[in-house]
Amino acid sequence: PDNKEMKRWLLHLSAMAMQHQEQRRIVTKSSYNPPQFLFDAHNHIHLSLQVRASSEKGQSEQIEQQDTAGGYSIPPLSFEGNNVNSDNFPTSLQEDIINHANAVMKSFCDDGRTDKEEGCNEVDGVNHEENLSMSRLELQVQGVAIMSTQPRDFPIVEQLVQNLEGQFQSPDKEGKKLRHAIPCFGVHPWFLKQANEEFDRLNQLTTIDDYNDESLSELKEAIQYETNNSEKTQILPWLPYLYDTIMSNANSHVGEIGLDNARWDNPDTKELVCPMEIQIAAFEIQLHMAAHLNKAVSIHSVRCWGILVESIRKVKKQRQQLKKKIKKERKSTSSFLVLPPRLYFHAFGGNSNTVDQINSICCKDTTSETFYGFAPVINFRSPKTADTIRKVGIESLVLESDLEDYHGVLNDLKANIAFVANALGLSFEEVLTKSNENARRLYNVGPSRDVIYS
Repeated sequence: PDNKEMKRWLLHLSAMAMQHQEQRRIVTKSSYNPPQFLFDAHNHIHLSLQVRASSEKGQSEQIEQQDTAGGYSIPPLSFEGNNVNSDNFPTSLQEDIINHANAVMKSFCDDGRTDKEEGCNEVDGVNHEENLSMSRLELQVQGVAIMSTQPRDFPIVEQLVQNLEGQFQSPDKEGKKLRHAIPCFGVHPWFLKQANEEFDRLNQLTTIDDYNDESLSELKEAIQYETNNSEKTQILPWLPYLYDTIMSNANSHVGEIGLDNARWDNPDTKELVCPMEIQIAAFEIQLHMAAHLNKAVSIHSVRCWGILVESIRKVKKQRQQLKKKIKKERKSTSSFLVLPPRLYFHAFGGNSNTVDQINSICCKDTTSETFYGFAPVINFRSPKTADTIRKVGIESLVLESDLEDYHGVLNDLKANIAFVANALGLSFEEVLTKSNENARRLYNVGPSRDVIYS
């Protein structure tokens, strides 16, 4: 080319370079100036609540400790007649919950960049900070889904969420709430035996069969499938309390429920804390309830993926049969769900084949959607986790900590982003944006945004 053409090309290339540099400057400025918010889709931060003994009349005894959960202090349920009295909290407990909520908020809103951030900067010996530039980001926890473990947790979760919501909600320019605390209620397999024993102290049990609400006929029939039409809900005496708690918390969902084949009461004999047949009955009935109430469900499974998949298949078949029966009776089935609308497999320990099985059962011939989470404290040491994350893909993935101690939530979410981004070959911003969008879809809350400009 002649000199004029060469000069023209050089000027063109120079202009393109300047434009690219300006675009990078704009992206950097818009990406790193405002705080970026994280959504923890599964945790138990109510269990780090420190409860004091109350000196109030009738509450002077030391609050009972729970040995099976690491010694956290959750008071036992109190009963009035045949009903649970969850409103009669001593003043000291109410103050403890308020103090706990304040401490949680302070921890969530402090990005802690001056700390060591061991969970963020190194995961399994791999330094992710250089390629993700995580230290340049101002990070805060945007939303949390707090999972109960048993009925005595329900009022604590309920009260904690109410206190967090008072501080947590931050409207955007359109008045939409961008931050959320989601209460989840269910009975975890580790605590089924204790829950059953606690409710068996009642002389007379109120069962779902005693409810006259016509809308419950479907759920009653589903329960009869489980209990062979004879035992009613005597096998799960806490079920009405769970139902009432969910019904009184409009934004709640179901969790944590599931199956565990490795939680032993006696490690020598491999005797489970709760027999597997009771676990299966509780899991399946809680699945029925989540579907009936149109609630998402968070699922726990350890060393029993085959049993769990078969239980989901069983519930799906039962509800398909029930739907046909309702149709024959010329009743509307427009709102009838075969399975819960969204099924979240938290701290997922299955492999790629398990993902295929779950997605096939949960999503084929249903309107349900599946989500998966991977907790640093549980999953990141396994060599198969990265491959499983690639199988799941970013479209179905949410971030979770699965922690009781709220102090570690922020750093564990950072570690989660680093691990996922590295496994999928995505940028930090892509993982952050998509996981937040997925979490909001999972819990049916708020707009799908990941940044709030303060």
